[in-house]
Amino acid sequence: MKSNSLNIWHKINPVLGFIAMFVTQDVVLRFFFRKKKILKNGFSIPINSSIILAPTHRSRWDGLLLTMAMGRRVTKKDCRFMVTKSEMRGIQGWFLKRLGCFSINQLSPSLSALRYAINLIEKGEQLVVFPEGKINRYGKKLVLKEGLCRLARLATKKTTSITIIPIGIAYSKIPPNFRGEFCLSFGKPIPIKDYSNFSIEKLKIPSIIIFALGLYLINNITSDYVETCSNKISYKSSFISKFLGKKNWEISWKDIKLIKSLPTSQGSKVYYFNTFQGDNFLVPQRLEKFEKFLLIVSSNTGIDINEISYISPLWTYKLLTLLSVLMIIGELFAFLN
Repeated sequence: MKSNSLNIWHKINPVLGFIAMFVTQDVVLRFFFRKKKILKNGFSIPINSSIILAPTHRSRWDGLLLTMAMGRRVTKKDCRFMVTKSEMRGIQGWFLKRLGCFSINQLSPSLSALRYAINLIEKGEQLVVFPEGKINRYGKKLVLKEGLCRLARLATKKTTSITIIPIGIAYSKIPPNFRGEFCLSFGKPIPIKDYSNFSIEKLKIPSIIIFALGLYLINNITSDYVETCSNKISYKSSFISKFLGKKNWEISWKDIKLIKSLPTSQGSKVYYFNTFQGDNFLVPQRLEKFEKFLLIVSSNTGIDINEISYISPLWTYKLLTLLSVLMIIGELFAFLN
């Protein structure tokens, strides 16, 4: 627990940060790239708003270009990169931690990492999140990771104004070559506060309709029943059951040859009435008075019914129905109030 929760809590080392800024921006970038272009497209740094930078990810040079365009020399703030756990290993990880980066598990983000990211946003730091989730060298269409949007929405509970700034990064060649060119283009800022005031009132009527429909479906599905008399047995299915493939059937007692069983994938058994004509009809196993039903079957067919049982106890279905009804009532009260 200690290693998982404390690995991300690293402040930027001021000495290492100054050296890294000088080496990367004044030496490496200036020497390696022949030409650089930054397209601001009317972009101005948002005032009184927390900032999340959302750049494309084309190479490992992206971080250096981003700190040059939106780092301390330009915005008076450091870029705090959210990176994958694999990038925080070894010597590289040692440097990245002390330059303000922190790791997150993309498949299962820890609460400590999310809290740390939200804390950075709340304090007005510049958080950097790559929406593509990995290096996408040739700009192929990818399904963007949902983490950026979810993180921004979570952070709106801590701060009133958040702005996502999309940034496109491109190189003259991939991977970037010596004395090549790069271009960094700012997109239109996306203010999250514009989306955080969505009113739940708009969902009231559709939700009530859906809840009522759900209650009707529950009641209808549990309305199948069996009729018996001295000559025959009949199964009557509800409208929804018919829609789902269950059909009404009727068998004369004298036509029933035997009751055969088949195992289910859950380890229980289902049973079928097998007729002399070779037809099979599913034995209802969710009847309220199932034991009485079995006695009627045995008395009219002479078949041993001692091994036949419920698929599961009937009270479980009643309990599920009751819980579903209570949930629907609770949701209705929540929306109406």
